[in-house]
Amino acid sequence: MAGGVGPSPLLQRTCSLQAIMFQLFVLTALLLINGFFALSELAIVASSKPLLRRMARGGNRGAALALKLADEHARFLSTVQVGITLVGILAGAYGGAEIAERLAPLFDQCAWIAPHGEAVALTVVVALITYLSVVIGELVPKQIALAHPETLASWVARPMAILAFVCSPLITGLELSSEFLCSLLGVQQEPDAVTEAEVKAVSRRELPAALWRALSTVCSNASCG
Repeated sequence: MAGGVGPSPLLQRTCSLQAIMFQLFVLTALLLINGFFALSELAIVASSKPLLRRMARGGNRGAALALKLADEHARFLSTVQVGITLVGILAGAYGGAEIAERLAPLFDQCAWIAPHGEAVALTVVVALITYLSVVIGELVPKQIALAHPETLASWVARPMAILAFVCSPLITGLELSSEFLCSLLGVQQEPDAVTEAEVKAVSRRELPAALWRALSTVCSNASCG
């Protein structure tokens, strides 16, 4: 309005803080989604197939889906990559540059920072986002996945299978491209084999503790004899 009074500094600051909080909320949500993909990838890759088969025979449909994803590992990895890429694109839309621009006036209020508030704000925001991306988006989810791989694999298998179905054309293209490049590099897929470690893992989890101790004692005595 001509000749009117513009928004007060307090109102402008309030609106700016609200915008910052919304952007931080969106970035946090995107980091959690990225963490979900990191968790899903490692949980399915690190899972023991004999244990997943045992769970599937017991009626766990998630374990059966996880086995299917593990068998189609190229397709599964393409699905994960599509998800992570989409998160990256959305994170770029809510990048730290805009948040830093809104925080710059606050830093400029410090006499020993002004007039470099925008540069300092951008440095702080980028460092914080990088730290949270590594911790929330990668390290913590992967540590959780390694602690309970089969259980988590059965939980995440359904949403990952749905994502693979929705993005099927794109994932098929990525899968064919990766297989073509691997063939050019001479990378061959080896057939799955049950390892000694997996057999021991199944035995420890499925056999009663007393029976396992008895078998361990017999084996020890036999080796010593």
